Amino acid sequence: DIVEKQIVSAVTLSKDEAKISLLSVPDEPGRAAMIFGLLADAGINIDMIVQSPSRQAGANISFTMAESELARAVETLTLAKNRIGYVQMQSDRNVVKVSVIGVGMRSHTGVASTMFRALGEKAINIQNISTSEIKISVLIAADYGELAVRTLHQAMVSTARKVSDGHLDARVEQLEQGQVFAPAFAHELGEQVVEQEGEDVGAPLRFLARRPRRALGLAQGDRHA
Repeated sequence: DIVEKQIVSAVTLSKDEAKISLLSVPDEPGRAAMIFGLLADAGINIDMIVQSPSRQAGANISFTMAESELARAVETLTLAKNRIGYVQMQSDRNVVKVSVIGVGMRSHTGVASTMFRALGEKAINIQNISTSEIKISVLIAADYGELAVRTLHQAMVSTARKVSDGHLDARVEQLEQGQVFAPAFAHELGEQVVEQEGEDVGAPLRFLARRPRRALGLAQGDRHA
């Protein structure tokens, strides 16, 4: 299948991100349900979630939401501090989410390791990670957003070369020449991406298909509709 051959079809950057960390939450059943139940009741949509042991006691829970919802989330959790039992709350607006997307990821291994290695080589620290069958997303400091996109573009083109058995697909050749990243693939992913991942993935793909490559800091050249 032509869609499966293209392992990674797009690299997207979401700047409308914010993170909250609750430190030293009592590590007992039902505590996470309480936290996210309160946020859901406040109409706040949560994206990435990470829980880890606290150095003091209990657990640290970090999660992301749209930046526009951060103030409401902070207010909700502040009012419920005694009920939740956390010791400290930290919030951060200086974050972005970078995602690699591709239906071909369902049948090829190594995309995550390639992604993390490429970011590590540029000293880009990963704060949160989320995955699905056709998408891997990482939360990083906002200052590294554009660098991360360029780095992953180069790394994924290199990966596509290796799995093509010596035959450089015309789509990969387009990427290497610096043409807009993902215009041809947006149409191929089409209904499959939107059906599996929703508009949050489908919309960025359609948007990227219309962007000039210099908007992502890539090489110069003709624009493609």
